[in-house]
Amino acid sequence: MAVPGTSLKGHSFATQPTEKSSQDTAVLPYRDSALPEWLRWRASGGLAGDDSDVPLLHYGFIVPNYIPVLKSQAEVLQLYTELERDMEAGIRNGDEDAGPMLTLSLWSNMVNYIERRCRYRVHISRARLAAIHQGPGPENAIVVYLYSNDSTSEERMAISQYASQAGQVIKEAFALSEDAEPMWYYDREDWCRRLGSSVN
Repeated sequence: MAVPGTSLKGHSFATQPTEKSSQDTAVLPYRDSALPEWLRWRASGGLAGDDSDVPLLHYGFIVPNYIPVLKSQAEVLQLYTELERDMEAGIRNGDEDAGPMLTLSLWSNMVNYIERRCRYRVHISRARLAAIHQGPGPENAIVVYLYSNDSTSEERMAISQYASQAGQVIKEAFALSEDAEPMWYYDREDWCRRLGSSVN
């Protein structure tokens, strides 16, 4: 959990939960209860006001080693179809496009699986992937997130009713530890843009 006053590369965390900080590029995750209020909203009409002043954050679960985990769990959950098997054959035959296509197809199958396991099937389809900045260094981490700080209040209210159930399903689907919890993470691309560095 991010601790107020902690800094990285000279960029400090906000020290007051209701005030904006000009140094807003903290990279460690926040629990929802600890997230400063000025970081909670980017959407028009939200507490943030000017979107450009507020970093993009995603609320969800980190999936370590995302692609291998996705493939292995898709096998466990029997989410492979003939289409994905054909893509695997394409990979073996040197098709450079087959790998990314396989990952996208398995992710779509995983989302459908999560939806089937949840009672609430309208907004859970908004569970998406994002590269996030987890700490010093160039490494990307993948987070499966339910919503972002630019989601509307209506979207968040609708999802939050089933967030606990959806979170449990996500943990089971990706074989995450039982004590894994959703956190607010800084979007990788937005973080790099603010520092003027490369996303790669």
